[in-house]
Amino acid sequence: MDRWAEQKPAFDEYTAMQMDVEYDAEENAIPVFRINMDNTPLLNEIKQRRLDDVPARTSSCMATCWSGFHSFYKDKDKRETAGRC
Repeated sequence: MDRWAEQKPAFDEYTAMQMDVEYDAEENAIPVFRINMDNTPLLNEIKQRRLDDVPARTSSCMATCWSGFHSFYKDKDKRETAGRC
């Protein structure tokens, strides 16, 4: 949990993911996903359903990343097509 405070903005116990965009030297957008594998909803789900910890965390991480990729590229498409007819 100490590492949560280091994130900008800081994670809390309910934060699953933060998405940011960084740029390389050529100004290409690079999506950055920070995943919180200790978020309370995930831990509760693992406990309530009596799931195996590692597969459940892996599945959650993958699903969260795919959601983030979708959001990033959906927003990117909107920015690129803004003002076009």
